[in-house]
Amino acid sequence: MFILSAGVPKEKLIMSIPTYGLSFVLDDENKYEIGDQISAPGLPGPITHTTGILASYEVKNWKFLRRIFYFCMI
Repeated sequence: MFILSAGVPKEKLIMSIPTYGLSFVLDDENKYEIGDQISAPGLPGPITHTTGILASYEVKNWKFLRRIFYFCMI
């Protein structure tokens, strides 16, 4: 790893797992492959109220979705 070869001690590294998802409104709801066109960020979640970004507990609750979105968990 570059970081280790640069001299950073292993004990100083912190590993994390992101627990959020990104959402997008698709230009064509029948095209949902990676690289297909999007027209806007997704609707905001009911708790975070942030367009295009959903917390993990919002991704699990699909009931609030009104349109077709492509979710990409990072």
